[in-house]
Amino acid sequence: MRTTGAREETVSVARTVASIVGGRTLEDAPGGRVSSTNPARTGEAVAEVLLGDAGTFVEACRAAREAQAEWAAVPAPIRAQVIKKIGRIVESNKEALARLVTREIGKPYTESLGEVQEIVDTCDFFTGEGRRLYGQTVPSEMPDKQLFTFRMPVGVAAIITAGNFPVAVPSWYLTPAIVCGNAVVWKPAEYAPAIGDALAQLFLRGGLPDGVLNVVQAEGDVAFEGLTEALDAGLVDKVGFTGSSEVGRRIGELCDTVHGSTGTGRITADNPRENFVGDPEAGLYCHPTIIDGVTADDELYRIETFGPIVSIAAFADFDEAVALANGHGYGLSAAIYTRDAANALRFRERSTAGMISVNNSTSGAEAHLPFGGNGKSGNGSRLSGIWVLDQFTRWQAVNWDYAGKLQKAQMDIANLPADLDYRLED
Repeated sequence: MRTTGAREETVSVARTVASIVGGRTLEDAPGGRVSSTNPARTGEAVAEVLLGDAGTFVEACRAAREAQAEWAAVPAPIRAQVIKKIGRIVESNKEALARLVTREIGKPYTESLGEVQEIVDTCDFFTGEGRRLYGQTVPSEMPDKQLFTFRMPVGVAAIITAGNFPVAVPSWYLTPAIVCGNAVVWKPAEYAPAIGDALAQLFLRGGLPDGVLNVVQAEGDVAFEGLTEALDAGLVDKVGFTGSSEVGRRIGELCDTVHGSTGTGRITADNPRENFVGDPEAGLYCHPTIIDGVTADDELYRIETFGPIVSIAAFADFDEAVALANGHGYGLSAAIYTRDAANALRFRERSTAGMISVNNSTSGAEAHLPFGGNGKSGNGSRLSGIWVLDQFTRWQAVNWDYAGKLQKAQMDIANLPADLDYRLED
């Protein structure tokens, strides 16, 4: 989300987006108005955004609370049919949504297409899970008694997501949460409001009742204030968050060697990039940079970076490589390139990352595998696949006694005789 300076006059706004609460698009802007612009052409406005405030977030949580019980009463296979329809609607709008992703956050179009496909794949997967929200039948220690477990929705989930994957990651939260019978309040990244609104519109067109999916367009600090109030009021039962621990900042001075294309930092007329086509100052363009000689003592090693930066640290042996891979404390994804199966297996054993790739990229997770990190990159919970069901359901245990009399566990149980003193003859 960006506002324009004196040099950058915005063109006419293509759309207006605002928070969606209880099925209604809000028309006020208690948090102010801002313009979201194309990072490739900062003079081009993508949307005018009517921002909500903390009260908007609380109002959205209250609408979700009011809608959740009725949605949970809808049979899970029917809820999954809504997700199936959402998948088909997204598929029919794949190119349009991908173009918007590219236009608002600057992601290459081919990658945007892949990200939108991730939504389709996720919807396809969870369409089947609506028929597989299995509980268990558990044997009782007493006769004429049955024990069962059931998955129950957690209630209202507040979801806050980042903008680097502005539609794929939200779908990993929204889809299973909705299938499991929860209502959702989602705050998209503040610099991807038009994308968030578009994705929400596609979900809502799939047949979700009013209040099951609510969207709050707000700045981060305002959303935090609203979430705090909603939690205090008992309106939120689950919080899902994806975001970076630090924003990127100027770091080249920390490193031993910096290899830029024809410079480092932002591409400008005074800091040009060879073969760049167009006006670099019309958008937010940076030199792709490789930073060599990074050590475990450098700040660059200890922080997450976003943007066209690759840092390289040298190692002497396998043990040092593993230590470098783990030492910064982040643990979302790690990769090893090797032809030695023993190295691959040992790396898998010793890496603290939640996802491991062998001879493959650290990005591009498939929809049916668990996605999530450890350490600074997560709390042990997982998105995607069957594993996310544990995040959006609670187990409920039932015991049903039809013996016609009171039977107490651990007390009224049969004790079959045994000869514990029996010994074999020598």
